[in-house]
Amino acid sequence: MLDVPRIGMGTGFADEELKHPDAIVTALQYGIEQGMRFIDTAENYGGGLVEALIGRAIAGKRSQVVIASKFSPEHSRYQDVIDACEGSLRRLKTDYLDLYQTHWPNPSVPWEETLEALRYLQKQGRVRLLGMSNVSMDALQVPFVSLQAEYNLFERTVEYDGTLAYCQKNRITLIAYSPLDQGRTEKKVPSQRQLAWLISHEGVVAIPKSINHGHLKENAEAMRMVLRPEDKAQIDRDFFQEIVYIPTDDIEVSGTGERDRKVYTTLEEAIKNKFGYTPSPMELAHSLKAGGFAKPVRLVPAPNNRYALINGRIRYWAWVIAFEGKKPIPAYVRHDLK
Repeated sequence: MLDVPRIGMGTGFADEELKHPDAIVTALQYGIEQGMRFIDTAENYGGGLVEALIGRAIAGKRSQVVIASKFSPEHSRYQDVIDACEGSLRRLKTDYLDLYQTHWPNPSVPWEETLEALRYLQKQGRVRLLGMSNVSMDALQVPFVSLQAEYNLFERTVEYDGTLAYCQKNRITLIAYSPLDQGRTEKKVPSQRQLAWLISHEGVVAIPKSINHGHLKENAEAMRMVLRPEDKAQIDRDFFQEIVYIPTDDIEVSGTGERDRKVYTTLEEAIKNKFGYTPSPMELAHSLKAGGFAKPVRLVPAPNNRYALINGRIRYWAWVIAFEGKKPIPAYVRHDLK
C-alpha cells in the first residue's frame, strides 16, 4: 500500500478556479502545511497548467511531498506514455514522480505496450510506483500499488462489486476521488464526517479538492477524527443506494454535462464521437458487449415517471449502442436532488 497521509489533495480544478492561479498555489502550500502532503494531478488538468502550479507550490520542498500524476488515454502508446511523463516532470519541475497512473483505459491500444513503457519509466527512475484509475478489479495488474476510483457516500460501487475488498486483500491502496460528491451530500453529513467515514475503511485515501483555506483546514482535521462504530453504521444505513435497472428510453439527456464537460445529446453524436473522447462511446460499447463492467449512471426523478441523467453520459450512450436501446441500464436514482 502507499505510504501517504490518508487525506491528500485533488487538483481537478474547475475553469473558474483556474482563473486564479496564485490562489491555487497558495492553497496547495497551505494544504501541505496542514499535513496533506499527497497531491494528485493529471497531465490534462487545465491543459497542463495545474501541474505547473503544483511545481511552483512544491518548490524547495519536493522531498516533503508525494506527487502522483496521470497520463491521458490517448497517450497510451509506448512513446506517447514516455513523452507524457516527461512533459509532466517538466511542468512539475521534478525529476521523478512518486506515483504514475493510467487515467482511463484505452481499448484500442494493447495493454502490454502501455505496460512496457511504464516499466521502462520505472526502471529509469522517472517514476517510482505505478497505479491505475477507473478500471474494474479484473483489470488490476500485479505491478500496480493503487487504484483510483470515484468513492463517496453516494457512489459506492467499489463496495458493491467487490473492488474495495479486493484492494484490501491484495494491499492495493484505493484512492477515492470526488470524496465529497462535489458537495451534494453536505446537507446530510458534514464534510469532515464524510472524509472520516471514507478513511475509516482500510487502505482508502481520500483526495478532496479545494482552494478555500477554511475547507482545507477542515479536510486535514478529518484525519484525526474517529467515528464511533454506531455513527459509522448510521451513515452506512442512511446512504445505502440500491442499483436499479431503468429502460434507456425512460431517461432524458440534457446538453449540460458534469463539470462543464461537453456531452453528447443524440445517438448520432455519440456514434461519431463528436468531441473526440477516449475511450469513445463506440469503444466502450464493444467492451460492454464483450462482458465489460459498467459503473451505474446517476439519475434523478423527472416528470411523467421519467428520469433525468446527471452523471455518466458517455456510459449511457455506450450502453444504448451496445444493446440497441433494448436492455435497461444499471443506475442509482438520487431522490435527494429532485
